[in-house]
Formats: sequence, structure tokens, C-alpha cells
Amino acid sequence: MSKSGTYDWISKVRPTPAWFILLAVVLYLAIVSELSIGLFSFRGKTICYLSAGILIWIVGWFRSRSVKSRTQRFSTILLVVLCSWVTLCLFAQEQISNIPDSVLLYMPWILVMGLLWSSIGNLRCRDLGLLPSKILPALYWTLSIWIIVQLCVVIVHGVNFSVVGIWHDEPSKPIEYFFFAQLFGNSLIEELMFRAFLIVQLLLLFQRWKGWAKRKSLIIAIIVASFIFAIMHVFGDYNSGEPLLKVALDNIPRFILGAIFAGIFLLSNNLLIAVGIHALVNLQIKYSSPFYDSDTSWAGAIITLLPLVILTIMAIRRRRIVLASKNLTSE
Repeated sequence: MSKSGTYDWISKVRPTPAWFILLAVVLYLAIVSELSIGLFSFRGKTICYLSAGILIWIVGWFRSRSVKSRTQRFSTILLVVLCSWVTLCLFAQEQISNIPDSVLLYMPWILVMGLLWSSIGNLRCRDLGLLPSKILPALYWTLSIWIIVQLCVVIVHGVNFSVVGIWHDEPSKPIEYFFFAQLFGNSLIEELMFRAFLIVQLLLLFQRWKGWAKRKSLIIAIIVASFIFAIMHVFGDYNSGEPLLKVALDNIPRFILGAIFAGIFLLSNNLLIAVGIHALVNLQIKYSSPFYDSDTSWAGAIITLLPLVILTIMAIRRRRIVLASKNLTSE
């Protein structure tokens, strides 16, 4: 896992034009704003997802009808999955009652964005950092960080702690229920959109348009993607009745958090590690003392900063080894 490895992967990613990047951002923000404002019922949302998916597939089919690419065939599979998912949501609600609500809403969202990326953007799974070889390292990192947080809580509070967290409002549901909702819900779609897609495509765009160096293009891409990531949360916060100024100030930490997730993704060259860490931050799955609310901020800091620090140290050490080997070779 190294930054050079990330650059090697990015160099093989298919670039998309500026209009497509803008289209993806607009579609994403439109879905976010609708979910935050709640213009449609659950049935209305699912129908909108299906309509958007079919429209995207049709446009993609006409764009690529001269060449039946693998991505177009993959988008057809995504459309079939989307149709099946919407059918379940509309006509088999009792059978899916145990599935978290966030998964029911985010899964078709992920499928619609997947259709856009594959059908119109002609992007492959590996262009979005989705590779089977990344799964085990991501599980290792996520589990290790979670265990370290538990040990820190035990050290701070001793053995007098209890299980608390977001699930304490629904004690009948297991921890895995909520973590599953995060992994296959907003953590996955946000990392796909803002880290795997937006940062990489903006980097490639800046290099094509401006002729900037990789490092400068990457820094600007991270700043822009993190800003949009923070802006995306404004819809939900403002809809809750908070003053606009307070909403803006509250989203400054989200901008920083977006940059941290970007660092974890780029230094590890593994999007799924960023997804796992993001899920831990959102859910705060931990054993804690009765003073859980006061523990949330420092636990979140450990979850995000610890992997970033470890990955940075590993990258620096690897760079020194490479430089040392080059010096020995030259001598």
C-alpha cells in the first residue's frame, strides 16, 4: 500500500469529460436534497430511482450502440438488479421489513449512480477502486481500529462500561444490523462518489486541462471534493431548522473529515478501508462508559486519525527504503 501504487492505479483509470463529472455531482446532490427534504413517499422515491435508472440505461445504450462494451453489459445487470430491488420494496414489504431503512433507500441510490458511471461514463469497477483483493485488507484495518478504540475506552474508564451507541434507541436489533446499514448504505456511496470518483476524475481533469503536476492536481482535487462533501450535508442540517450560519460552521469539521478519508484512501490505495473507517465514524460502534456523549468526539478522532497516522508512517518508511535502494544501486 503506497502513494506510488495509488498513482499507478489512477494512471490506468478511464478519464471522463468535465460535463459528466458535473452531471454525476448534480444527480448525487439532487438525490441528497430529496432525501433530506422528503418531497416523495417511500413508494415515490423507489419509482423515481427506477425511472432514473431506466433513463440512464437508455441514454447509455444509444451512446454505445455501435460498440457493445463490457460496461454496457454490466449496466444492464445493474438495471435488472435495480428493477428487482424496487419490485421487492413495492410489493414485498413484509419480507424486507428486517432490512435497515437506510439500505432500502441507499441501495437503489448506489445502483442508479452505478448505472450512470458504467453506462454513460463507461467506467469499470476497478476504475472506482472496487476490487476483490481489497476486501480482506479492509476487514483487517476496520476490525483492528475498532479493537484499538475499545481498548482505549477500557483504559480510560476501566471495566465499568456498558454497550451504547446509535442502536440504543432500538435495543432489539443487533449491532451488526446497524453496521451492515453503514457498510452498504451511506458510507459506501459517499466514499464511491467523493473519493473514488470525484477526487480521481478531478485529478485527471486538472492534468488534462491545466497541465498541472500530479501533486498539485491531487491537492486541488481533494479540496474541491471535500468541499462538495461538506456542502452535501447542508441540505439535511438546514432542513432540521438550524440557522444557516450554524449549519455552515458545523460543516467545517465535515470538510476536514472528507480530507482525512481522502488521505486514508490514497495512502492505503484501498477504497474499502476508507468505507470501513467511515462506517465506524458514523456509527461509533464501541463499548463505552455511561458518559458516551462526551466520548464521541475523541473516539471519532482515534478512528479517523490513527489509520491516517499509521499509513503516513508506512508511506514515509517505504519511501526511505526506496531512496536508500536507489542510492545503493547508483553507488
